[in-house]
Amino acid sequence: MIRQGRVLLLPPPQLQLAGQEMQSAREIEGKSVLAVPGEELALVDHLKGMSLTGGAKNELRSLLVSLVMLGEEETARKLQYTAENFQLSQTAAVKLAEDTVSSDIVNEHAHNLERYIKVVRSELKNSEAFSWRAKVFVNPREV
Repeated sequence: MIRQGRVLLLPPPQLQLAGQEMQSAREIEGKSVLAVPGEELALVDHLKGMSLTGGAKNELRSLLVSLVMLGEEETARKLQYTAENFQLSQTAAVKLAEDTVSSDIVNEHAHNLERYIKVVRSELKNSEAFSWRAKVFVNPREV
């Protein structure tokens, strides 16, 4: 075992053993167990902190308009698609984490990110949360 700064370096056999011990400590009967009390709530708070701020939404809108004015419609379309997917995924991840954080049993069919993204998309498609989008790039099925 070699200590270097704050990093603990282990020879390969010990490293493999340590990894197996950590994994078995974190998994009980196939269910992942968080090692630190409150870690789940910290994860939810972290996910919430990753949401687009009002300033970021204004900057996105401004950038989309600028790209269109410069004739870069395809770049603007890709940017909007990527930002929409980020916002949908982030919002869905928060909802999923909040719904499962207090539950001892997780239904994998009901509690999965893809399902939550679909729910969030249908709930928020025309909401203020997505007002930063350039309407010209909005999918007609969403309007």
